[in-house]
Amino acid sequence: MKNSIAVISGEGGLPASVSDGTRALVYELAGGRWETRESIEYSPDFKSAGVLRDSLRSLISRLGDCRIVAAREMPGIAYHVFDRMGFAIFEIGEISDGVLSGILADVGERATEAGKEEKPPAFPVPKNGEGRYFIDLIELQASRPEVSSKMALRGFLKTRFEELEIICSHEPPWLEAELDKKLTLTREEAGERRVRLSIRRV
Repeated sequence: MKNSIAVISGEGGLPASVSDGTRALVYELAGGRWETRESIEYSPDFKSAGVLRDSLRSLISRLGDCRIVAAREMPGIAYHVFDRMGFAIFEIGEISDGVLSGILADVGERATEAGKEEKPPAFPVPKNGEGRYFIDLIELQASRPEVSSKMALRGFLKTRFEELEIICSHEPPWLEAELDKKLTLTREEAGERRVRLSIRRV
């Protein structure tokens, strides 16, 4: 499906986060207008990182050759799955001809930058033992400014892990409110304008 965009949607056809969307609306540009070509139901499962990846890969297999995806929020694990499958990824607040055409134009600009230096992953990576993960948000956001801290971390926090170490310039203001009661957060200075956060399971 050339010139097609899959938008993760919820109730009322509005853009939704990958974590609470219920369908992917596939829009296609035809005759200068964007039309809904297909509506694909899906149910993301955040039981574990592996289960979530499988549910997203199942959705991707139904998108054909569409390789652009947009959502209200794209958590880090979901971002990684779509990124590895060759998708251009966008976060949007509304669906309109202007927004969709803007995405398509931006994809064209991104294509001219393909082949540049390898960029860090947009999600925590395993470190020093089972259940332990690490992410450097300073490095990530310097090389991939389109990836917010929420995109990198929010989905991961819903998965099962023992410890997550985060290097950042400041604690994300939304972070502590997202932790469940079985997780604890500690902070320490790690150099000039660097903070080390450690999230552990109780």
